[in-house]
Amino acid sequence: MDAGLLRNLVEANMTQAEDRHHRKLTDDITAHSLSFAISLFALYPASQQKISEETLNVWPNCCPTTASLSSYKEDMLKLEYTLATFLEGIRLFPPAPRLGKIAQADTALIAHSFTMSRIGEIDDVGPFAVPVRTGSIVIIGIPALHMNHE
Repeated sequence: MDAGLLRNLVEANMTQAEDRHHRKLTDDITAHSLSFAISLFALYPASQQKISEETLNVWPNCCPTTASLSSYKEDMLKLEYTLATFLEGIRLFPPAPRLGKIAQADTALIAHSFTMSRIGEIDDVGPFAVPVRTGSIVIIGIPALHMNHE
């Protein structure tokens, strides 16, 4: 991964707010996302090369200094492939795998049942309703949500 890109992301986050509790990227989220991104770059060196080339096109002289971070938002818009790669990493490996919500009203969630054939294909898909009463805790599985094709 391009060290200039990583440095730019960290420096831009540090300048967002003096108070560390108001930064957009927490240390935990950043560490989580970067660890999976680096793993994916190791698996897909062609993507790593594309990101390196893209960052060199935006910052041909290595990387901007802290004084030039005012152009950070403009520069990041030019890193389309890089941004798409990080967003895909977060989609595949979200920092929060589950979110809990309390139902504010009675409702029904539509789920689907299915069977698997002997060769591993999905058969007999059918919807069914899951009643949820007010005050119930509903746990949303983020990876499942991100992988849902509907």
